[in-house]
Amino acid sequence: MDGLEWNDYDDFKERHWSNDDTWAKIGHIWQLLNGIGLHLEKDLVDADMLYKLSGYEVIRLWERYKDVLDHIGKETNRPEFMHGFRYLYGEMKKCRTSYSGNP
Repeated sequence: MDGLEWNDYDDFKERHWSNDDTWAKIGHIWQLLNGIGLHLEKDLVDADMLYKLSGYEVIRLWERYKDVLDHIGKETNRPEFMHGFRYLYGEMKKCRTSYSGNP
């Protein structure tokens, strides 16, 4: 997923939606992080543990794909799209701040 490049949402769609293998990998990661975030929101997992396991990657991936995810939510008329991933990102940012003092 790190090798993907795009200029804007339309460019992302043109370059990557037509590639089933790439789209499947991206979708799988997004859904996994979305599910983890939903579990975290229900207090079924510990935020500190998740941060220690993969907090940096969650933050990095959300910041990289946020605009794409927001556009997909708008395009599909699903404002809740990737709510769990968004929640997970926010909680990982809080953890990072508590560890480093920097947001």
